[in-house]
Amino acid sequence: MIGSLLRYYERLARARREVRGVTLLAAPRSPVLGCNAAYGADASPEGAQVRAEFWYRQQGQPTLYLTERELEGTRVVQEIQSGIYRARGLEGGEVVAEQVAWTQAGALAEVLARAWLDASWAPALRAHLSPLLEVHRDLRPLLAYREGQVVGGLLLIGGAAHLWGVLEPAALPPLLEAAAWQAGGTLETSVAAPFAVELEARRTLTYRMPDPGRTQEPKDP
Repeated sequence: MIGSLLRYYERLARARREVRGVTLLAAPRSPVLGCNAAYGADASPEGAQVRAEFWYRQQGQPTLYLTERELEGTRVVQEIQSGIYRARGLEGGEVVAEQVAWTQAGALAEVLARAWLDASWAPALRAHLSPLLEVHRDLRPLLAYREGQVVGGLLLIGGAAHLWGVLEPAALPPLLEAAAWQAGGTLETSVAAPFAVELEARRTLTYRMPDPGRTQEPKDP
């Protein structure tokens, strides 16, 4: 399932590099974790971590790993559950979700910032997402509304939606349901605490950072 997140966030990253089997993504000045993470380090040969961390230092940003297993010399900063959500035909409720035009990138950025960070990150998120949504129309934003007010947002890419945020728990089921129907009935997604979603083929993944004070330089070309 980690491959689903890599394929998804590759579409949103501004830089990509392969280092000894590890895929490094970066989106400077964007707070989206998946766009600023190294994938595959827990299954890579010796020396890959050192090179990954050296590359991120060159980009002027901290190293972040997304792994399925333990990774020596790192600490967990966030745990997520990734899997497949299957559309189940939810009955209509007070929260309604629908696809919106790319011009709603600002609204999507604001709800994501408020859900996971704080509203001050909204301009950076908008600057990151708006040009991508304008050019790549297969990146489909969805918003959830309660009485006309935006209470959630999600970005659907192909059959996956790993980037979402809600201001109230009741907004998540309609968003996932709407995205799953658009994706053909099933949706690859991931959730973090405190949200609990029924997922098939569930896997636990962890975002990790190097232990404090660890700095090494590559010893060979």
